[in-house]
Amino acid sequence: PETGGTLLALGVLPQGRVEPQEGRVKRFRPGIFVLCAHLEYEKREVMTVPEIKRLSLTTLVLHCASFGLRTHDLTFDYAPDADKVREAEIHLQRLGLIDEECKLTDAGENTIDLPIGPETSAMLWHAWKLEYLDRAIVLAAVIEAGGLRKDFRFGHDLDHTSDHLDGLKAFAQAIALHAAERKAFMELHNISYKKFAAAQDLLRDLERRLTERASFDLDAVMPQLRQSIVAGFLNQIFITNGYDDKVRPIKSRYTQYAIGQGSMCRISPETPIVIGELRM
Repeated sequence: PETGGTLLALGVLPQGRVEPQEGRVKRFRPGIFVLCAHLEYEKREVMTVPEIKRLSLTTLVLHCASFGLRTHDLTFDYAPDADKVREAEIHLQRLGLIDEECKLTDAGENTIDLPIGPETSAMLWHAWKLEYLDRAIVLAAVIEAGGLRKDFRFGHDLDHTSDHLDGLKAFAQAIALHAAERKAFMELHNISYKKFAAAQDLLRDLERRLTERASFDLDAVMPQLRQSIVAGFLNQIFITNGYDDKVRPIKSRYTQYAIGQGSMCRISPETPIVIGELRM
């Protein structure tokens, strides 16, 4: 809820979902359905809130825009909340993927068919404009794979400024190694083989779709890669007040930003920290 992002996580099935599961188990032959879970059936919710009421609507709004539609032009079984629709529209406008009339911009038109989220799309568009797309697609593949961490309690200890860059450096170093060395490196640096393979597959797909050959020469463009992360993932940047270890996400009420033809991203005056200047 703080960042507008989504993730896939294990959850408890409500009563309304347990009964259909029993039907599926017994579909082909007689059997016994056993609910093996720590939470008793009677204590479960009757039904969960539909996803359209719970999750970020950025992808829905973006794909409606690709067909020249607004969400209010469509009929839903469960209508999305107007406030969440407007929030998604504002977020996509700040990313530069739709305009004030909720029509696709050049950035939106050129990234809508890529198998990535809107934040990563904005990041890639920014990188393309600054001519380092070949490095940014590697970063995009790692981000869309969900990062590379096998255990989320620990990082890779290769970059302490950004989780995204930490994963990027881990991927770049691992892919350069031979099989035996790579296995030891991945164990040492908390890299999931499954996520590493998913990032490899997505990278090949992005190379094919964008007709761009990936480059792993990252050091020369590391400042630009940081800038592209800001362009796409400002809602995932966290700040601390400098007096304790508490961090808070940067929200629109703290920040003046708009990803357009040139804009300054900075935290509010009471926190004198400038994130960076974005130039398209």
